[in-house]
Formats: sequence, C-alpha cells, structure tokens
Amino acid sequence: MKLCRNNENGLTLIEVLATIAIFSIILGLITNVVINSFNYHDKSYDNLKLGQEANLIITKLRTIHQKNEGYLLKYDTSGNLLIDQGDGEQLLGKQDGYRYELSAHLADDSSESINYEVQDGAVLEDELIVKKKSTVFLTIKIIDEKSNKSISLETTLTRLVGGN
Repeated sequence: MKLCRNNENGLTLIEVLATIAIFSIILGLITNVVINSFNYHDKSYDNLKLGQEANLIITKLRTIHQKNEGYLLKYDTSGNLLIDQGDGEQLLGKQDGYRYELSAHLADDSSESINYEVQDGAVLEDELIVKKKSTVFLTIKIIDEKSNKSISLETTLTRLVGGN
C-alpha cells in the first residue's frame, strides 16, 4: 500500500506578502517617529539658543545698569548694538546669524528712546543715554536670520539708590 503525504511545511505566497506588508507598515511608523523626533529636537534647540542669547544680553545690560553711573546704548549703521560705559564702545551682542532689535525708553516721562529702524536697507543710527537714577523699559528681540525664528523679551532695568 502506498501512502500519499502532503508536505505543507513551506509558506504560501500570500503569507509572505502579508508578512512583508505588516513589516513595511511597522517600519514606516518607526521611521516617521524617528524623523519627527529629530525635527522637534532641532526646533527646540534653536529656540533654546535664542532664549539663552536673550538672557545673556539682558543679564549684561542689568549688570551694566546697576554698576555704572551712566552709559550709552547705540546702534551703528551696520546694525550692531553697542554700549559705551565711558571706556569705549563694545558690542553688546553679536552672535553670527543673529539680528538684535532693541527698543528702550526711560521711565521718567522723557521722550528719550532707542529703536531698531531700517530705512532704504540701512540701519539708522540711534542712541540712548541712560543716567544714574534712570529706570529703563526694555524690549529685546533676537532673530535667527537663517531660520527666521525669533524671541522677544521685555524687562525693566532699575537701580536701587540709597537715600541721602
């Protein structure tokens, strides 16, 4: 007597195609998650750098404001933000690829102010003299020129002066 055996140990074409389809879907989802996480990292890193730069500028200004009798904030025609504490002009902030837009005015109801203004493609020179007892309302906007992202901070610079 002859027995006929069916050998069913292999995979059918449908099973192979179903496995490839499921694997492709899972791989596509994993790839999407990885790409999105890299993009989110880049965006958050850029925002963090802008925030740190703004905090650095504010901290420098606050220290200068509290330690000096007076100082001069100034924009030159190149758009550089300069500060003169009586010992010559120094760049207040100049990170490559960043533009600093400072707007400040004194709190003593004077019309003294400094603003970042562009006319005919050139930055207009402007300056603000801050004296000993002045309180300064300050807004600084830092723009990353390559990604066009920006951060804006508002603060008030005050000085505690002992009564005489």
